[in-house]
Amino acid sequence: PKKSDLVLFDDNLSEFLDKYFKEKYTILHARQKKYNLRIVLKVLLKNKLRFTSLDYFNEYIKYVNPKIILTFSDNTPNYYKIIKNHKTKKIFIQNAYRTSTQQDIFFQSKLLEKTKKNQNVDHMLVFNEKIGKLYEKFINGKHTVIGSFRSNCYKKVKGNNFDLFFISTWRDHALDFPITDSIPWKKFLDTQAKLIKYIYEYTKKNNRHLTIYGKYKEDKEKEFFIKVLGKENRYWKYLTNTRDNSYNNLDKSKLVISSISSLGYECLARDTKVAFFNVYNFNKSTESKKFGWPYDLPKNGPFWTNELSQKSCNKFLSQVSKIKRNKWHNLKKKYSYLLKYDKNNKIFVKLVNKILKSQ
Repeated sequence: PKKSDLVLFDDNLSEFLDKYFKEKYTILHARQKKYNLRIVLKVLLKNKLRFTSLDYFNEYIKYVNPKIILTFSDNTPNYYKIIKNHKTKKIFIQNAYRTSTQQDIFFQSKLLEKTKKNQNVDHMLVFNEKIGKLYEKFINGKHTVIGSFRSNCYKKVKGNNFDLFFISTWRDHALDFPITDSIPWKKFLDTQAKLIKYIYEYTKKNNRHLTIYGKYKEDKEKEFFIKVLGKENRYWKYLTNTRDNSYNNLDKSKLVISSISSLGYECLARDTKVAFFNVYNFNKSTESKKFGWPYDLPKNGPFWTNELSQKSCNKFLSQVSKIKRNKWHNLKKKYSYLLKYDKNNKIFVKLVNKILKSQ
């Protein structure tokens, strides 16, 4: 592997790191099975032909001997178990809004608390204070609030290119895929179908226009919404996700509509008007899907609601649409603890440069 002061564990979101340290780091591939043969042989010889991913990661880090091991894959417990020398700093950057449902890191937190002594980082760069304290329950290290690294990469822009801009939470899961032990994916999908129908009816009634922003570049996602709403027409259209343009699209929307998407919280941090439908907290097992979790907020607020009917949808969207710009700005400031906006990731850049220059 190329010797470097900075190692990126897993190439996930490497394009965002390029904005600050383009080609000045080495990637330790963690999921794509792109192994370095030299390191593989060292592991096999050292361990008498026994081979594990963690052994490989440790040997790789030992060989490169970086000053910093960084990752955006905060959902990967093996990262926290990597052994390093005392001069090397481990940093993780929270990639998305995390919950305690399956496939997310806090689902494993109770189990990970039992092995906390083996899980270490130096810096946790997180969305907010409450999330940071949850990480510290099962990882040794200190948290620093930076908000969303991805959103921080993009400056805020102005415009009114879109009227109503709905953030899809569609996933390509089997209907019986377990979100929790008691809630299958079908319940989430049915709820999203019901929600988008209500929003569409509101759109037609008020002669507005709805853009549905897809999660993936897959035809199946668009087909789901066509099945629910019918073919695209003057009241609605589907927009394929383009990661580079996401924040420009959101900034240029009159009203963004979200449920449990990280993009929705990022809109709030960017001072873009956003309405949250707090409708996926079905029982105790999905409590972390409620708006603002892990903060304990009321079920309804000035720009979020847990009600799901045509009447309540019409009333809620009209109510948020009418909020004046200065009032919205004050609301954004009041709830800025949910997610901050650190333009150009100044906190991150300062921290990394300090570590690189101090050794």
